[in-house]
Amino acid sequence: MRKIELLAPAGSFDVMKACYSAGADAVYMGLNRFSARAYAENASAEDYADAIRYAHRRGKKLYLTVNTLFKENELEELYGLLAPLYTTGLDAVIVQDLGVVSRIRELFPELPVHASTQMTVTGPGAVRVLQDMGVKRVIPARELSLKELKTIKEETGIELECFIHGALCYSYSGQCLFSSMAGGRSGNRGRCAQPCRMAYTVYDENGKAAKELCDGYVLSLKDLNTLDLLPQLLDAGIDSLKIEGRLKKAEYAAGVTSVYRKYLDLCLSGKRADFFVSREDRKILFDLFNRQGFTDGYYKRQNGREMLTLREQAFRAENEALTEKIRTSYIRQELKLPVRLTYEASVGAPFRLTALFSCGEQQKTCTVCSDITAAPASGRPMGAQDFEKQLKKLGSTDYTADNISGRITGDVFLPVSVINDVRRQLTAEINHTLDAHFHRTLKEEQKDTFTDPAAKKSVNAGAEKTPILSVRISTKEQLHAVYESGVASEVILESTLADAEEYPEICEKLKVQGISPYLAFPQIFREKAAVYFQEHLKELSTAGFTGFLVRSLDGLDFVKQHQLPGLFYGDHTLYGTNRTARNVLLSNGLSRLTLPLELNFGEMMKLKPEKSVVLIYGRIPMMVSAGCIRNTAFGCDRKPHHLTLKDRMGNLMPVINDCRYCLNTILNSRPISLLSEKEAVLRLQPEALRLDFTIESGEEVKDILERFHAVYLEGKTREEPFAAYTKGHFRRGVE
Repeated sequence: MRKIELLAPAGSFDVMKACYSAGADAVYMGLNRFSARAYAENASAEDYADAIRYAHRRGKKLYLTVNTLFKENELEELYGLLAPLYTTGLDAVIVQDLGVVSRIRELFPELPVHASTQMTVTGPGAVRVLQDMGVKRVIPARELSLKELKTIKEETGIELECFIHGALCYSYSGQCLFSSMAGGRSGNRGRCAQPCRMAYTVYDENGKAAKELCDGYVLSLKDLNTLDLLPQLLDAGIDSLKIEGRLKKAEYAAGVTSVYRKYLDLCLSGKRADFFVSREDRKILFDLFNRQGFTDGYYKRQNGREMLTLREQAFRAENEALTEKIRTSYIRQELKLPVRLTYEASVGAPFRLTALFSCGEQQKTCTVCSDITAAPASGRPMGAQDFEKQLKKLGSTDYTADNISGRITGDVFLPVSVINDVRRQLTAEINHTLDAHFHRTLKEEQKDTFTDPAAKKSVNAGAEKTPILSVRISTKEQLHAVYESGVASEVILESTLADAEEYPEICEKLKVQGISPYLAFPQIFREKAAVYFQEHLKELSTAGFTGFLVRSLDGLDFVKQHQLPGLFYGDHTLYGTNRTARNVLLSNGLSRLTLPLELNFGEMMKLKPEKSVVLIYGRIPMMVSAGCIRNTAFGCDRKPHHLTLKDRMGNLMPVINDCRYCLNTILNSRPISLLSEKEAVLRLQPEALRLDFTIESGEEVKDILERFHAVYLEGKTREEPFAAYTKGHFRRGVE
């Protein structure tokens, strides 16, 4: 039977200790830098090295979270950050940024890399891309079903780590720009302001509010609780069961861990028929924390109104008796590694003490002898209980003697101080053995050699090129507007714009006008999308597309596996926030890469971006979710709708539900417009300038296209066509 890991969260050293005491096999914890929970206590590098040793001396593992996106100047910090932890024996690092993955595999090849849920892995395709990079474990999107997880396991064999308890994000992790766009606090940088926990009013196409949900918490998901699903999760092939909560207190982390430990052990005992969750244990989880009850998440459903809190959370008084019990059982009782001690005491011979203990997957022994020999007893000889009394005194160490046995030859006497000294020497030797077992040595070629072949290349090198105008459209009305305007060089069609059988005619008509047609893959490429594209593979291959816009690693793998003809462009959802990440993506066959929306102009310049696309207009998708606001507010009729969300400030955000792939997209209340930033944008020397159209009418499309074409390609001046717009992060950036 494969080993199943129970993985607990810790925001500090003390919480980590409590989780180990409560039964966690491993703990994940961040540093003060580059953690997706930037507001947790986290740990300093010095404390983290101590924490690694602490874990290993108890037969446990510790994983470091470096699960944020890195800007170009930050990637240079990676070596100094990881080198001391690598040599200490860090068990794995959880990563979001592809550039970080690449650098770790180059600098620290023995350090396992786990792909964060922030990578939005939704199928076997993304896993294959990451396996080619040397990733050992994947934490897939929390929206996946048990069936999808089982498919990933069977097709790739990758280690799977999945969330089993704690808070859920409404958006696919790694695809949320809501907090970023609303207030500059990026979830991709660990600073999410949690706008999904706010109240909103939902309006239909006719402006009619869902009265029941006025000021409702329509984006606030209940906390995940999968205690009843543990047997099915194991059957799906999950290797690591992960509890969320690095911002929670020790009482919460330890209490939740202890309950899951109990039922995981029951699952692994072979007594599946006896698996039953008691009312008392359900109440423990409920009292520790809940948001209007619990949900078992997406494992058995696509989405559902019952998953949401909908109304404001009621005040929950702390169960003082429960928290005190947890403190007594796990926080004040520190876990220790059990060792088996055997001793030999013979007249005229040194006192000999041996320890047998676990070291990773191995069993090891250490032996220490006294400097003096045992003397003949002048009075009462020493017996077994005399030796055991002293040898049990391991209280201040990391160990506990679970079994003591020995052999005494003759009437022996040894000073207690000698026995104690040998015991102390032995624990020091165990420490050394364990630390040495996990220690890694940095080789000369692993020293920090951060170089970039593009580092000295100027972004303005070579002759300036005139960028082409690229337009992404969502409706046939917008398509006709593009035909009529005649200013676009290429058009990217949303795959929901038409049926696959219509693609050849559309492509032909565009080409006649000298416009290159492209097809956009959905932002989330899950099973429904994979099935649809597979079924229409012939039409995709023969329709006449010049290329495809790829928005995810799963989509990237699909075009590579099926050898679709044409060029492949990467969207801003494939994050190339540093040159190394960009090189990884471009080396995977992408011809262009859209610059990330959370970088400002100065940060984009530092990328010296070749083969780039700059988004100069569009309503930004702030959230892409499996949850459907239409279904929540008005019920599902399996038809696409344009809804509106109103926040407490009166901002109106368009919402689009995509029934073909069962996706829900919340757009920004104001479009991004870089109409007045021509000089700065052109300094980036992009190959293409892109305008994204989502809810715009045909007339609006023509007007906007004409203005941007006049300013950027004809050198004319035009006023903004909008009363309210934003430049996004082009000037302000994010922390």
